Amino acid sequence: MRSLVINKANLDNQRNAVQEERRLGVDNQPYGQSGEVQQGLIYDNFAYKHTVIGSMEDLNAASVEDVAAFFKTYYAPNNAVLTLVGDFNAANALKKIKQSFESIPRQPDPSPVDMTEPEQKAERRATVDDALARSVPFIYFSCGTMPHWEADIYARNLPADQWNARWWKYVSDFQGIEPPEPRGEQWCDAATKTHINDNPAYYYNYAFATVFKFQLHDYIARKILHQPPQSCNYADNKEVGAWLNSILKKGGTEDWRKVLKEATGEDISTRAMMDYFKPLMSWLEEQNKGRQIGWE
Repeated sequence: MRSLVINKANLDNQRNAVQEERRLGVDNQPYGQSGEVQQGLIYDNFAYKHTVIGSMEDLNAASVEDVAAFFKTYYAPNNAVLTLVGDFNAANALKKIKQSFESIPRQPDPSPVDMTEPEQKAERRATVDDALARSVPFIYFSCGTMPHWEADIYARNLPADQWNARWWKYVSDFQGIEPPEPRGEQWCDAATKTHINDNPAYYYNYAFATVFKFQLHDYIARKILHQPPQSCNYADNKEVGAWLNSILKKGGTEDWRKVLKEATGEDISTRAMMDYFKPLMSWLEEQNKGRQIGWE
């Protein structure tokens, strides 16, 4: 608030950091953009409609002058709330607050924000076509990294002083991800995944679920709708609903292998998943001719 250095170098540094945050948290996450689409449907007022992190276009358009004006307006003592929590002496705390903040000059009050929202009078819908939501990145984790690591822990009694190294080996081998800095055995990064603590040896179920999803979707598209799996729509389709209900209502009363075979005519298979992404694979192969694919 007192002495932020606003220049082109610092702006570019922070712009790149926020853009990377957006890539990781929104653009390259399954269903990552769904929240933005939903927010855009719910509201008309820009104050609610526009996402906090902004778009790549917003971030690229920001200038040093824009940032300096924003900082002067909103990062001012008359637009700030200071919260103290804990066991402290009120008089001493107030003295330190005055020492640190009292000399910072007040700025003109920010303009009032229009928070009115017009009445909505009709239903709003949108279709999010998000290839990442189809779990391709996730399946390498759910049937690669996680079950291999858990097998080493539970079945092969991997010593505890090798857990984190083994975790990052599998993350690298299956997902092509490296840690931002060396991770020693004082950490157990696998435990950031809650099933490690709450429900061990469970993640492989997500891999099976992904394969099932593609098989069911493929059957619906080809056998019921007679449409391409990549561009079909079965919203509000009663025939599809009845078919899915015939599967789901059995619950756990029958072996899932039998249910799947009777419903789709095939055993569990990645055939539907491979067929779904065949057009994309052809395009990627053409675009990446002559390039090394994968990682070492």
